[in-house]
Amino acid sequence: MKRVPYFFTVVGLSLSLTACEIERGQMDGDDELETYVVADADLQQFRSDIRSELSELEGEIDELEARAAQAGDEMREAYNEQVAELREEYREAAARLDRVEAESEQEWNEFQSDVRATVREVDDAIDHAQIEFAEDMNELQAVAAAQLDELDRDIEALEARADQEAREAVAELREERAELASNLEQLGNATAEEFREARAEVAEGFNNLWSSLRDIDVPHVHVTVHDA
Repeated sequence: MKRVPYFFTVVGLSLSLTACEIERGQMDGDDELETYVVADADLQQFRSDIRSELSELEGEIDELEARAAQAGDEMREAYNEQVAELREEYREAAARLDRVEAESEQEWNEFQSDVRATVREVDDAIDHAQIEFAEDMNELQAVAAAQLDELDRDIEALEARADQEAREAVAELREERAELASNLEQLGNATAEEFREARAEVAEGFNNLWSSLRDIDVPHVHVTVHDA
């Protein structure tokens, strides 16, 4: 998405939901006051993109809530607590989208990055819950396989723009991913206790993978929100 800064001569400050004008500063009494303005089209497109992603995430939370309602008495309370936490994170992400704060093009770009990071945190939390809600080994492996596919797509997108240093980090990430996949393949018939332990280990493994992915520094790379 193209983001274009515009500069106008104005007096005062104007802030609306469709255009963001912030004072940039005044050198002396005779200088004209400049403001940074986020283009209306850019702002609306960004909000539209994020709201679309949030809508998909809300649907995934709804599915988890339905699963929680069907869970046994032992797990229902814990599942409902997780769903409530996801709802709160979702609301915070949606509210963040409407608080536009940008006094320069750099701050506008940082604002977008911050919002996307908040959305990714919700997305990662949903992925974690989907693993924890798995009721048996077959479901656990199916959910894990889908998340590995999502991870592979993000790794490929990241690698396409990576410099040499980042490629080394990506190579290490691929090794972590391969190790987790190998562990999943080795999971066979398990007792209830073994299944719970395996589920916790898989959830932690994915947490580490997503964290490693986010930590790789490749400028101007947008890592897409992964689907359910």
